[in-house]
Amino acid sequence: MAAVPFTETRVTKRLFGAVSICFIHPPNPIRVDETVSGGSSDNRNLGGAVEPFLYALHQKVMILITFHRQSLMNTHAKFQKDRTKALGGVCSNTTPGNDQKNHKNVNFDPKWPPYPLPKPGSPRDFLVRLGGQNGVHGPVTCVPANIVQTTNLLPRTSMDGSLLPIKLKRKLTYKGHYEYEYVDTTHIKQALQYLKDNNIYYKDVHFNTEWLNEFCKDDEVNPDVQQDQTGSVEPSSVPDDEFLHDRRSTEALDQYFDDVLNLAPAEGNCPVKFLSDQTNEARCFPVLFPKGCPTYHDARQHRLTLSRYFNNRILHADGRFAQNVEYIFFAQYMSELEQVVSNVSIALRKGKGKGRNHKVSCETFNTEESLRELLQFDDGYRFLKPIRGTPAFWQGAQRDLLACVRQLGIPTWFCSFSAADMRWKNLLSSILKQAGRTDTVEQLEWADRCELLRRNPVTAARMFDFRWHCFLREVLMSPANPIGKIKDYFYRVEFQQRGSPHVHCLFWIENAPIIDKNTDAEVIQFIDRYVTCELPSNDEELLDTVTSVQQHSKRHAKTCKKGKTVCRFNFPRPPSARTFISRCLTHEDSCASKLTEGQSACNCKGKTPLMKKEDAADIMSKIKAAVRDDSLNFETAEQLFRHVGVSQGRFEAAYDRCATKTQVVLKRQANAVWINQYSKPLLKCWNANIDIQFVVDAYACVVYIISYISKAEKEMGLLLQCAQREAAKEGNKDAKESLKNLGSVYLHNRDVCAQEAVYRLTNMHLKECSRKVVFVPVGEQTVRMSLPLKMLQQKSSSPNFSADDMWMLNIVDRYRNRPTSAVFRDMCLASFASQYRVLSKNETAVNRIQLGNKCGYVVKRTRTQPAVVRYVRFSETKKPELFYQSILQLFMPYYAKEQLKPVGFVTFQDFYLNGQVICSDNLMHSVKSVVDRNRSAFEVESEQLNNVEELINNDGIADYAWCQLCPEQELDRLECREIRREETQATDEPLEDIPDLAVQREQMAHLEKRNTTMCRSDGLALLRSLNETQMGIFYQVRQWCVQQAQGQKPDPFHIFVTGGAGTGKSHLIKAIQYEATRILAPVCHQPDDICVLLTAPTGIAAYSLNATTIHSTFSIGKDVRLPYTPLGEEKLNSLRAKYSSLQLLIIDEISMVDHNVLAYIHGRLRQIKQRGDSSLFGNVAIIAVGDFFQLPPVRGKPLYVQNVGIDLWSGVFNIAVLNTIVRQKDEQFAKLLNRVRTHSKGTAMLGCDVRLLKSRETGEESSALHIFPTNRQVSAHNLEHIRKTCPDYVCIGAQDYINSSKTGKLVLLKGHHSNARNTCLEEDLLLGKGARVMLCKNVDVADGLVNGVCGLVSEIVYADNENKFPRKVYVKFDHADVGKLWRKRCAHPPGVDPASVGIDAEEERVTDKGGMRRQFPLKLAWACTVHKVQGLTVDEAVVSLDKVFQPGQAYVALSRVRSLSGLILKDFKEKAIYCKDSIKEALNSMSPLPIDNIETYKCGTNAFSVFLMNVHGLDCHVKDLALCVQHLKPQCVAVTETWLSDSPSVVTIDGYQFHSVPRNESYTDHRLLGIKAQQHGGVGMYTSDNLVFDIIQVTSVNIECLIYNFTGNRMLVAVVYRPPSYPMSLFRKNLGKLLDYVEPLSDSVTVMGDFNEDLVASKSICNFMTQRGYVQHVSEATTAKGTLIDHVYVNTTHFDVSCVVLQTYFSDHDAIMCEFTCGTDNNVVNITAS
Repeated sequence: MAAVPFTETRVTKRLFGAVSICFIHPPNPIRVDETVSGGSSDNRNLGGAVEPFLYALHQKVMILITFHRQSLMNTHAKFQKDRTKALGGVCSNTTPGNDQKNHKNVNFDPKWPPYPLPKPGSPRDFLVRLGGQNGVHGPVTCVPANIVQTTNLLPRTSMDGSLLPIKLKRKLTYKGHYEYEYVDTTHIKQALQYLKDNNIYYKDVHFNTEWLNEFCKDDEVNPDVQQDQTGSVEPSSVPDDEFLHDRRSTEALDQYFDDVLNLAPAEGNCPVKFLSDQTNEARCFPVLFPKGCPTYHDARQHRLTLSRYFNNRILHADGRFAQNVEYIFFAQYMSELEQVVSNVSIALRKGKGKGRNHKVSCETFNTEESLRELLQFDDGYRFLKPIRGTPAFWQGAQRDLLACVRQLGIPTWFCSFSAADMRWKNLLSSILKQAGRTDTVEQLEWADRCELLRRNPVTAARMFDFRWHCFLREVLMSPANPIGKIKDYFYRVEFQQRGSPHVHCLFWIENAPIIDKNTDAEVIQFIDRYVTCELPSNDEELLDTVTSVQQHSKRHAKTCKKGKTVCRFNFPRPPSARTFISRCLTHEDSCASKLTEGQSACNCKGKTPLMKKEDAADIMSKIKAAVRDDSLNFETAEQLFRHVGVSQGRFEAAYDRCATKTQVVLKRQANAVWINQYSKPLLKCWNANIDIQFVVDAYACVVYIISYISKAEKEMGLLLQCAQREAAKEGNKDAKESLKNLGSVYLHNRDVCAQEAVYRLTNMHLKECSRKVVFVPVGEQTVRMSLPLKMLQQKSSSPNFSADDMWMLNIVDRYRNRPTSAVFRDMCLASFASQYRVLSKNETAVNRIQLGNKCGYVVKRTRTQPAVVRYVRFSETKKPELFYQSILQLFMPYYAKEQLKPVGFVTFQDFYLNGQVICSDNLMHSVKSVVDRNRSAFEVESEQLNNVEELINNDGIADYAWCQLCPEQELDRLECREIRREETQATDEPLEDIPDLAVQREQMAHLEKRNTTMCRSDGLALLRSLNETQMGIFYQVRQWCVQQAQGQKPDPFHIFVTGGAGTGKSHLIKAIQYEATRILAPVCHQPDDICVLLTAPTGIAAYSLNATTIHSTFSIGKDVRLPYTPLGEEKLNSLRAKYSSLQLLIIDEISMVDHNVLAYIHGRLRQIKQRGDSSLFGNVAIIAVGDFFQLPPVRGKPLYVQNVGIDLWSGVFNIAVLNTIVRQKDEQFAKLLNRVRTHSKGTAMLGCDVRLLKSRETGEESSALHIFPTNRQVSAHNLEHIRKTCPDYVCIGAQDYINSSKTGKLVLLKGHHSNARNTCLEEDLLLGKGARVMLCKNVDVADGLVNGVCGLVSEIVYADNENKFPRKVYVKFDHADVGKLWRKRCAHPPGVDPASVGIDAEEERVTDKGGMRRQFPLKLAWACTVHKVQGLTVDEAVVSLDKVFQPGQAYVALSRVRSLSGLILKDFKEKAIYCKDSIKEALNSMSPLPIDNIETYKCGTNAFSVFLMNVHGLDCHVKDLALCVQHLKPQCVAVTETWLSDSPSVVTIDGYQFHSVPRNESYTDHRLLGIKAQQHGGVGMYTSDNLVFDIIQVTSVNIECLIYNFTGNRMLVAVVYRPPSYPMSLFRKNLGKLLDYVEPLSDSVTVMGDFNEDLVASKSICNFMTQRGYVQHVSEATTAKGTLIDHVYVNTTHFDVSCVVLQTYFSDHDAIMCEFTCGTDNNVVNITAS
């Protein structure tokens, strides 16, 4: 069979890579593995649904439906009915209405959708970090893929519902990935079945029901896979599972497949043509065209252009197209590609009229060579000008703008307006409302808001466009005139690399003063009226806006720095008591420029000489230093000037002396030096960053402002120029080929964000001017457009057809054929073009004017002002003849070309200077006067703008100016550029143009290991080991996680877990971390995102739990002080990217955390999540674990002490106490420690405890760690041992540095700092080979190199020829895992123990004035203080209780050893053992955590009890089931989905008998043989040994069931399992047969089990049972996904029935505890164990 093309369109996230769209061409029947196909589908909706990926492979297809992070949100698409019908809608069993609780609406999409794809190697979280949006770099291409290899590699198993972590890549070698999601195999078959039934391109798909590739153990590989696969598969051995079609699997979250499957299905294949196949649109987007139509190429009554078609699609009320970002990129690229092809054809019709009226033969138009000779014109890449957004388009806009400046004069204001999507609540509210969501903007976290914007680019772009135009009309141009009365304006919309739009504007203001034409006082008064830099003191709302959007960050980003400049944006700006104009002038010029009206002479009379440049620089340096000194605080500029010792006048003189150009220095107080100027009314209305600059002169306007407006396309323009030059070198290249090459260069290097794509697709204005700009061709041979080729061929047969007849009419032709009336007789060409416009053929007007020679009609511009005329300008000195010809053409009235140079005049210049003409007044006028008079109306700033083209290309000046014009926007652009530069992968994917020479790939998939905490079997063993109290806490947390995963958004909890030694606090932490991560991971942005974070205050505590330290996690410094200092934007963005999915924070060793640190945790989480409400800890749930009876924080108040300021502990946290000793290694010692822990001072200890402790006062000498209460004791012990152990020890003195007053650089200090503080680095460090040392600083927490780890010095290495300060100290640590990563990446010098780790010297700031210390982070560790060892656990230790000075010290010291035998006591004193009694009081005052779980539930003593549960595999869960039974002690245990083929002894439970019916014994009906052949299913029953029962054998009912008749209890119980694929009508029929058989056997019949029908959505079975007299007694959801599919039906007259739903941890089904008690009425009780 022929290969089926599977295409990939290369797509990028903003800033990166290409786009990939995939489709399938099934020319032949496609056989598909049934077990990997299925799933429900619907159209893409506004809220974001599950995104599908279909891999169409050679003869087999697999659809991978990703588990989207928002798939559990309560959002559904509401599509317009008629549109849905036209597009084919979706199948009924997959629409959102089928399951209102389930929001996993699967989209049909047999493709790789063009999701923004990071460039190879670039991390996706970059977008989250920046809050950026989707974007495309490069072209959209279709790439075929070989399907056989892909399908052989993908796991094909009978396990339905497992979630496979899969990374889709363009190349396997790339570190970056296109998409990384969980893939749910449950949904694949149904999705593909729907496409097969409804989509014309899937009709030939067939299912292969026998093709399986089961998960194997590591050493087993399926032979079928071995035969074909080119990658390696290493799946897990855990049994498969079976799930309902409308439920999301959680058993897959149990990590049955622990590795990540990497796939690159289209790697190495060449792209196919994009426009050649008219079915591409339907094939690429089956989610949008579920029936394969209607697409653009389908026949319709009225023809649509491609632009109109896509415009209708994107803007239609049916939001599926607007929500599909991939389709937007597809449409925009397809539209742009068509325009490129079209404009190539148009460009080939351009040529230069040579003015020769020679005849042209018909043969001229029949050969390409003759046409090329006739049309000798190379337009270069300017042929791209009609395509919106191209460099040629913007260069045309730039030339239009320059023409406006020439004709209208210098603009008054340059303004820039940024988007603030996160601040504009109406935007996000509109999107939420459109999606049908009920939550508010304030309830959304930062990541959720970013995702909303990313998924709704159409709404975002349209809202911005609407907001801007309202702002322009209703604010800027309102009668209030907030910046003056606007005469004219120009603006362009720019999309920076984050994806949001910005508007750059120029405004011409009526009667605005002009520098050097008006006085400085008038200009200053005008500027001060509209612009300010102040921090408003009487408007809190405006103050908040100013500080939020107009304030430059005081922590300069690295992009701020340029060379030696700290901030290229010149922040902080210099303060000034008044606004003034600074010029780089001489003294005389300066005085003259500042004369006021009526003042004829300068008052200084020459007595004030020009300030020396050195003095001026010194004054400016002092002012800058004072502004940047954080210790100084000034409110006004006058205060700062007094401190520096200068006056306002001296400051202005110094500023003038240092100035290099004319600029306006605004009035700015000392407290506003970080504020960018703004307009108060504009900022209030716009509510986002704005920049407003007064345009000082023509130079600034042209070089700075106009170049800034067109800066975004500068790089692309240079690239196209280079390509054009290369094409010109070849010379003989065909013109069409050259243009296509230029178009290809553009398409391969374009950058388009999603919102810009919307702008281009929907024809929203990217630029706009208040006046029309008309180009008038002038010169000798102007560029003209020829008639279409077909028309030329027709006209060429005429005998009088000449070369002049081949051109289309232009404005010059129409001008020369204007009427001869008085109105037009004296009208020059420029005036004609400016005042009149040409009517199109389809246009009519009342006052139209007919032109001669069939040149059409014109009409005067009445609705708008006269147009601006743009024309080519020639140099008067270099090309004088062309110059004078052009001005005569433009400004001299004429009807014939001969009138521009009459007979007798040799040159145009001669005629201009000496000629005369008769005008309509019948008087003779000189040509010069006529031309100059007309020219003056169109060239206001002609002299100043003569060299404008050259000035624009002055890069250095422009770059610097851009930073001054729009500092915040330019900072944003530079940051994006820097990140892009850093993250661009060195090796790009090669473009393989020749399919025949393509290299065959040897591998297209591989597995990578995941960083999982533990496997499922270990996790279950851990959970089984929890005791009753631990399990209660665990279930409370688990229930919250389940609700969070379901999208219920429960309130976050704050739990404090405490207990003594050996009570299992760390054990519980690991269990909670495992289960919470397992449940929450699928709703994260990516499977590996951090949703549960474990932290600790110290490195040693963090390392023991595989956690991170609090300070490094949240970027909290050592000296934590209030008020809270917010994190800088750059660091905050990285934290947002890392912790955007964080939902649960666990803090261990909470006793070492003080109120300030907890407040900073709260502040950081608030910043990271950036919620609009005031929720604690950013709405993140907190579990604090620790023991307050241990030592308190070294600094600050412990949390149990109420704080006067911020107290986030008291009244916030609920306490859960662990009392049961679970550490069985030395239970006697553990109980002793718990009594020591709470022993009050002054009370006698138990005699047995005293004796036990004294027994450890052996007096023996030990080399074990010695623990002392004080530093002095520790130092003495360590000094004694280093002298004894290392006689050749050395003293390493710290290298201390200070800032040089001369150079400002650090210089080495002789001696040491006298006031060094806040440092762990020793002043003098004693070391020797064999010395026992401890790390005193966290070097690498992940590698175990943390504060507190100990080892022996193996070597001290010095640099060559230096014996003063070592280069490195090698330490062999006690634990081999410490430094393991370091040893892998670093080589050891010869002779150094390879098991040791090299420690480098560290540097710390140790003084307030910037003094530094360099020293090795080590200290001697034969002995340590009690404070140092908190959190450390050792096998042996020597503890001294002498000089104990703090409560809890003795307890901490004694509890460091694991057993009593490892403890040696010295100086035992009973009085040294005591606690702080206020701790008990504080703990007793805390609210207890309510605990209610399966362990706390007790069965009634007189009730007949049945425990029902879907166990999802009895073999692997029998131990967990036994644990539940052990607590509940029910009389019967009914289980479904046993997955057994027989009843082996391994599934037995003590005290119970067990019987089961496997699936393969349940079916005889030929219609159900397919289910019988499948694995899994089956039912079973455990019965107490003392029960009397009969097992009822029922044949030919074709139901998986087991029936017990408990004759002694007068109860018949049937346990039933219905597979999801069992037809409902057939099941009801067979269920009726079953009931007919059993009902006569007992007057009380109970039918229970998993019916796989969610009673929330459907009640087919329930209605059937109700009609037969049964009552369904379960009303709570029974699965982790909120569905009620486990039912209990009872028909009885003498039992009261109660059903309790209880949580379990080993299945996604909850358990149901049913109790039957004798009574007169049926009393249904529903209890939720939560």
